[in-house]
Amino acid sequence: MPVKFNAYPPDRPALVRVLDEGDNPYRIGRSNDCELRIDHPSISRYHAELIAGSADSPWKLRDTASKNGLRIDGRATLSADFTASAWFAIGDVYCWIEFIDAAAAAHFRAQATRLREVSREALTRITSHLETSELVAQTLDMVLELSGLERGFVLVAPADERCACTCAGGSPPAIFPKAASAAAWRRSSRR
Repeated sequence: MPVKFNAYPPDRPALVRVLDEGDNPYRIGRSNDCELRIDHPSISRYHAELIAGSADSPWKLRDTASKNGLRIDGRATLSADFTASAWFAIGDVYCWIEFIDAAAAAHFRAQATRLREVSREALTRITSHLETSELVAQTLDMVLELSGLERGFVLVAPADERCACTCAGGSPPAIFPKAASAAAWRRSSRR
């Protein structure tokens, strides 16, 4: 049965991957050789392994002589068997393993592929010869598209100056009722 592995480093974006039983073992650590790479100081280069097992114990987590160990329910352990979704910690990074069916795994993979394609396309639209305000506007548009959000804004505060909205995208905020459209709002906010 596939699982969705989520790691939440305190100062970095979450790592989310769908893992299949046939691709064993999944090494977890800071090294570039790890299938589940988590760049955090509390994680050893080769910290642990996640292994698909039998029907009685579908997935097993095993410490590989790490410095900061594994914790399940707050208790240090060298290994754990997962028969249901669970929280655990690798070093100071909290993780969630979630059992999913094949349809959910396929949906997640399709969504990840779509986001990669959108990201590649958006990067081709950003040009380096733009002025800073144009580049900020294009970057905000790309962030909104990738995140699936409808609105967003960018605040900039040069040294010793007040913070100002330099760019906004999506529907105009209600506090700017005179803006006829998102484009008008964006143009007026760049000044």
